[in-house]
Amino acid sequence: MKQLLIAFLLIASTIYCEDKVIKRDGQPDTVITNSKKMDSAIKEAKENIKTFITLVKATKDYKNFFIKRGFPDDKGNHEHIWISLLKYGNGKFTGTLNNKPLNIKKMKLGQVVTVGEKEISDWMITSPKGLKGGYTLVALIYGTKDQETYQKQFGIDWKNYKFLKKIKSKK
Repeated sequence: MKQLLIAFLLIASTIYCEDKVIKRDGQPDTVITNSKKMDSAIKEAKENIKTFITLVKATKDYKNFFIKRGFPDDKGNHEHIWISLLKYGNGKFTGTLNNKPLNIKKMKLGQVVTVGEKEISDWMITSPKGLKGGYTLVALIYGTKDQETYQKQFGIDWKNYKFLKKIKSKK
């Protein structure tokens, strides 16, 4: 399942054409975006963090649980990085960085980090039953020519993402 997620992250990060895509050997591409769709995705992910925490508390096996946090980078911006969850307790998540930071020299792939609930910019759970969360990934995929392929391959139910309805109604 982790290999499937890595492929998903690699592919999803390369298809969002409106933004700058930075390609990296052996790492997921980095998408630099300021889009309203992405801001709406992050907002909805934060609004639903309690759902994620409830699911995290219900299991001891975190291998398919991920969070994303924006870390301050060396250029005065925030670089949002996916983190594989290792444990949760006292309102803090601990996990390992899933990709090599682009502009943060003091951080590295596989580094263990601790993140507070309010610092999370996205969360997701991958399973054979389909994707839960992953709002920023959905924002990258939705409306692309490959949307249907991702829907089938990763079990994405577009109805679960309220921010997409707002985007549709503005068109």
